[in-house]
Amino acid sequence: MSIACNELQQTINSLLISFKDCRKIKNSDLRKLVDLSVALYACSNGGGGETGDIQHNATENIQGGSLFERYHLTEEQYNNLEFLTNKVDTLDEEGYTEGEDFISFYTTVKAVNDGLALKLNFEDSLFPTNTPNTTIQLGGIPPDTVIANRTAIDVLTDLLVVYLNPVFTSASTTYSTPVEVGTTISGNVTFNWTTSNITNVKVNSLSIFDVNTSTSIKTNLANDGNEIAVVNDVILNNLDATQRWKIRGLNTKDIQFESGDITVTAKYRRFFGASGATPTTSAQVRALPTNEFQTANSQTFTLNTENTHSKFVVALPSPRTILSAINETALGSVVTYLSTGTILVNDAGGTPRTYNLYELNLGAPYSVNQVHKITTS
Repeated sequence: MSIACNELQQTINSLLISFKDCRKIKNSDLRKLVDLSVALYACSNGGGGETGDIQHNATENIQGGSLFERYHLTEEQYNNLEFLTNKVDTLDEEGYTEGEDFISFYTTVKAVNDGLALKLNFEDSLFPTNTPNTTIQLGGIPPDTVIANRTAIDVLTDLLVVYLNPVFTSASTTYSTPVEVGTTISGNVTFNWTTSNITNVKVNSLSIFDVNTSTSIKTNLANDGNEIAVVNDVILNNLDATQRWKIRGLNTKDIQFESGDITVTAKYRRFFGASGATPTTSAQVRALPTNEFQTANSQTFTLNTENTHSKFVVALPSPRTILSAINETALGSVVTYLSTGTILVNDAGGTPRTYNLYELNLGAPYSVNQVHKITTS
């Protein structure tokens, strides 16, 4: 393996690392040491690398250089050259001659070894137009970032100073969820949110976005954490119907970010409790002592009997039924709620819905409150 003159120092450093504290020298390092000796002799006697009378009239491909390549440059081009370890003006005097409109010099061993290079002016120098986009994450620069036609200082800043993207850490509304099927969402609704890295949120860039209609219901909002917006008659008329919103914003790079969905979901209610008589109307079912949302097919809920009635009624939205019932107060003994058929019960919007009706009838009230655990299916 031949070693070029401009690779001498790199090779020396590599061998120093390999030989440090080693107990056995590798054959590959011995071969490299022999090659280094040959290269040192050749370079010290004006050899090494390619030589010739190549003439350069510009600074393209100047990095490193080969022995005796001649450069024919303007003073401005010449002044933009430097060595990695020494400045241009330390170049051997016989290595260049000054003309009226240009400076002519050739690359000596010293120039090659020092590493001829172009100075980078971080304030003015641009990456060439054909510079490819980045391919990996590097510091604050993500993959596929355009660096063509950008200044070196701009790219270096992005590299060292990682941009902290703002994100929504919470988003909610005054409408709690679930709501009963048939509910109409209307009027003033308060939206609340929080964001991280607030200094990177573009001023007055937030908006409230209606996912259902794909429209913004309020725009140009400050990032102050809350806003009242008018919602026009959204009716959730079916089981699991939803109304969804998002909070959106722009970061200071004009890139959109958004919250997760703020969702209101419609569910049926179940009605149950002690009763003086079997309900025969929607109003009588809805007047039972307790009602809760039926949020899943299989759920267990608690009916407290009190000690004044001997009839206990459960109304479940069809097709939900009672799977089992036990009396926890009586050591888990089974109690039997019998089906009495179906009944129409109005939802929150007044639409009749079919419910399955169940009863437990005793000869007399319990002497003390009993806790019935009822499981649906």
